[in-house]
Order: sequence, then structure tokens, then C-alpha cells
Amino acid sequence: MSERKSELMEISDQERFLKNFKAVYNAMTAKPDCRSKAYPKNIIVCIEDIVDLNNRIFQKFKTQFEDAGFSMNALVSLKDREKIDFPNWETFAEHNWSETVIITGMVLVWEFNVVLPKYKVPEKHTLTVKISNGIKPEEMFALMISGKLEQIDEIEQNVCPIVAKMDFVDVTIGNEVLNIVSEWVKGLKNSNYEKGKFMLTMQKYRRLLAYCINYLTVFISVLLSAKIIKSVFLSFDINVLGEMYSNQVVELFSWILICFIVCFIIYKISFIIANLMFKLLTNYGDEHVFDITKGDKRQQELYRKKERGDRKKFIFNIVFTVFINIMCGVVTYFLTKGK
Repeated sequence: MSERKSELMEISDQERFLKNFKAVYNAMTAKPDCRSKAYPKNIIVCIEDIVDLNNRIFQKFKTQFEDAGFSMNALVSLKDREKIDFPNWETFAEHNWSETVIITGMVLVWEFNVVLPKYKVPEKHTLTVKISNGIKPEEMFALMISGKLEQIDEIEQNVCPIVAKMDFVDVTIGNEVLNIVSEWVKGLKNSNYEKGKFMLTMQKYRRLLAYCINYLTVFISVLLSAKIIKSVFLSFDINVLGEMYSNQVVELFSWILICFIVCFIIYKISFIIANLMFKLLTNYGDEHVFDITKGDKRQQELYRKKERGDRKKFIFNIVFTVFINIMCGVVTYFLTKGK
């Protein structure tokens, strides 16, 4: 009887292997926690910045944790749907970046297995950093109209040029790695340094500025027209409308018609100027995030030229609007002079 019990208590080699395999499988395939962080900042990324980020991540895990596997891969998206896949850091670092097309997006993935004291097997941690020019508001609106609302999470992230996602088992490691990315983003070159605070302020209040250009100009023209009509009426030297002669009535209505036409023309001109100003300020400061390939550098220069041209257009439109108002005042002065 005791021999039979001992046989039942023994575990075969196959059973022992299956139990150990199940334990390891559960540990390795358990879904890790995930945390994402988006960085809504106007930045420019050079190849040296990517090297700097890799060095920071590499030093973090090589110096603080027992290494059980470290790898990095990158996927670079070029214009016209071309892609370059880098399976490891060596191939990425050795690339000469002589392409004449611009980079539209870059996905950098670091995978590392670290040995933690409270776990029996190495735990996998993954950092994904996505860098892109982002989705413009009009592109977002078109995507929502098309009914692809299931991509709303991706849309919210793509509005920002940099999004970092950390899959982690240990929450401390997850937070520390995301903090490394945050510090790296702070050190990136800011693309607003050449735009000027004045233009950025005007861009912020572009809708209010457009309303002022349109309605303020029309309001001034209506006031000046009323002054002209009043001056013409007072020149007739009458007390009531019934004392007006037919030629005076014709003259008064002629002036009313002329003032109406002038106000209408000024309204149309100011409306066009206001729309041009709003669109100019809306599109002002379009940025290309990357400054890596030859195509990127050419695109950066094109944006700098465009910004200088937009500033000149902005000043011209403001001066032209002020000129219209001044001319209205001058014409009104001479028409009412001596009446």
C-alpha cells in the first residue's frame, strides 16, 4: 500500500517539464502595463538627436540592470509611401541619409529584457517612440467625416509630433524611461525661434483680427457715409423734408446710392482681406519635424522662405487696410469741407 502511494506522489519528467514550461509561458506572455505620453511641441529632429536618445536608453539599462537581451529597430517612412526598415541600431547608425525625399514619420522601438529581483525570469520591457509631422486639423476632420472613428485614439496621438509608449512590468522602470524621453524632448531644437513672437501672437488671435479688419473697416465707412449724407442734407438750408425741391431730392438720393455702393465695395474688399489674413495666419509656421535627409533640409529652407514671405504679406495687408480707412476719412473731409 505504501509503495502505491509513493508511486502516485512521484512526478514524471514529462509532467515536470510541462509544469515548468507553463510557468515560464505565463510569465513571458502576461500582458504588461502600458503608459503613453504625447509631446505637443514645435520641434526639429536631427540624426544627432536620435543618436542621443539611443545613448540615453542604452546607458539606462546597461548600467542599472542585469542585461538579458537588448535590441533596437526602426521604421522610417518617406514621402510617396516609401519605407526603410532597420532591423538593428548598427544598420540605422551606418545609414548615410542621402535620400532626396523627405521623411514623413519614424518609429523607433527599443526592446530589453531585464532581470528583476522579485521575478524568476527576465521581464520584457518595450519603448516605442513615434515621430511624425502629425495630422493637420483638416486631415483629422476628413478622417472623422469618412466614418473611421475607430481610429480616434490614433488621431489624438498623431496631432502631436512625438508620442512615446512604454510597455512595462515594473512601474518604476516605466516611469523612469518615459522621463528620459521627456528630458530628451526638452533638449530638442524649437522650430518657433525664427517665427517671432508678434506673428505667433497674431496667429493665436487670427479670428479676432479677421473680424476687426472686416467689420471695423465697414463700420468706419458707414459712419463716414452718414456724415457725408448729413452734410449734403444740411447744405440745402431747409427745416423739413417737405421743403426739398425735386433736384435736391435727386441729389440726396444720388449721394445715398453712391455711399451705399462705396460701403458695399469696401465690405467686399475688407472681407477678402480678412479671409486672406485668416488663412495666412492659420497656415503660418507650417513645420517639417525632420532635418535628416537632403530632402528634409531643402524642405526646412522652403518653410523658412515661406515664413518670410508670409510676414511680408501680413504687413502689406495691414498697411492696405489702414490705407483704405485713411482714404475714406480724407475723401469724407474734402466732401464735407465748407458745408
